[in-house]
Amino acid sequence: MFLCVCNALNDKMVRQAVADGARSCASVFGQFGCRPQCGKCIPYIRQMINSGHIAACGEARPRPTERISPGPGSALPLVAVPP
Repeated sequence: MFLCVCNALNDKMVRQAVADGARSCASVFGQFGCRPQCGKCIPYIRQMINSGHIAACGEARPRPTERISPGPGSALPLVAVPP
């Protein structure tokens, strides 16, 4: 199943990245030489990282403090602000 449609990352690829030591979304994307585009996949990738950490260590991993910005050329939604 595709987790990141923008970068064509599927669940098997993300599981392998976590098994290879990825402990953040940035490191998962970095292993494939890409960056998040729209960001919709971030919660799912974080969940897989936390699940992998729990399976390996038997304890929950603290939430990462990193912030990942969309890659170059990606458009962010505009929100109308009332005057």
